[in-house]
Amino acid sequence: MKRYICFLCIMLTISCSVKGKPVFTKVDNVNVLSIKRDTLELGATLFFKNPNIVGGEIQINDVKVSIDKKEVAQVISNKVPVPANEAFQIPIKARIPLSEIFGEGKDNIIKGMLGALFTKKIKVQFEGSVTYELIGFSHTYFINQIEEIDIK
Repeated sequence: MKRYICFLCIMLTISCSVKGKPVFTKVDNVNVLSIKRDTLELGATLFFKNPNIVGGEIQINDVKVSIDKKEVAQVISNKVPVPANEAFQIPIKARIPLSEIFGEGKDNIIKGMLGALFTKKIKVQFEGSVTYELIGFSHTYFINQIEEIDIK
């Protein structure tokens, strides 16, 4: 009985102090992290603000990466702890085979890289969902961000 009353008091305290779900503000800092012989690594940052005195966890579910409207990779991440009562960021990365962007074969990759170097810009889209979880409560945020980035 004491455990039940203690649990009830904790739940009432938490529920009275929870102002709402964390707020997803933006995707930013989309950039090329590295270009290797056969791989392009992209990075971005998801920005949130948690107005609650309790944290939780965020899981990146199925965020897909598209370049020039062609799906080329998927972001994979572990659960990330959410800090209480503050803004926070979640960095994400995607490794993309150059053959997915420019086509199979060494000649296509070289031609594609040369073309990209002359135009120096590619359109990158991050699209998918991220789920916030806290003691049986969950909320899904949908992401659809398109950025034009420089290749340097």
